[in-house]
Amino acid sequence: LERRFAKRAGRMPAPAEIEAKEAGVGGTMGEPKAHACHTWDHSITLEKLRNDICQFVDDRGWHKFHTSRNLLLALVGEVGEVSEIFQWKGEVDNDLTGFSQEERTHLGEELSDVLFYLLRLADVCKIDLGVAAGRKLLRNQEKYPVSKSSDDLGEEAAATTTGQVAEPAMAQPGGWDREITLESLKGGIRGFAEERGWHKFQTPRNLLLALVGEVGEV
Repeated sequence: LERRFAKRAGRMPAPAEIEAKEAGVGGTMGEPKAHACHTWDHSITLEKLRNDICQFVDDRGWHKFHTSRNLLLALVGEVGEVSEIFQWKGEVDNDLTGFSQEERTHLGEELSDVLFYLLRLADVCKIDLGVAAGRKLLRNQEKYPVSKSSDDLGEEAAATTTGQVAEPAMAQPGGWDREITLESLKGGIRGFAEERGWHKFQTPRNLLLALVGEVGEV
């Protein structure tokens, strides 16, 4: 975490600092953890990540630089770094065939950067991102019912939602919803796509392009 934010703050920790701190974590650096059935760690909540990042920033006095504008620009930069990994590789399958172990680890680090700045931006804007994401998924389920096949969507998939404005998911003084985990969000999103047959379109390249587009909308 320190390396990810320090890079944007203009200071990288010395190698000795990193090695000393990582030595207490355990395991081998650079080796991604394998999960059966592609599940993630169920114990990691958005609230814990938000709180850890907030504490990390406050301890270093970086909060004064973390305006919504600066965080958004940092997020755009990190999405660009993810794009660099896929640049010139052509179409990439979901198993990342042809990626070396080093490239897979690098991808995980850069995606983590994107997640960190996304969570930090939501925190600064006082939006409970877990609640907001859950509400957005429900709205998408209503907009794209399972009864419609992917071939029937047509222009509707690109249309905006109805004019009804949802209540903002403002963060409460006690923090974000502590029950929402990354795994629960991922499972809900994956299930939503598979029920509608959209997973066949969700290649790394297409998802990256969609991510760039969504960041542009922010």
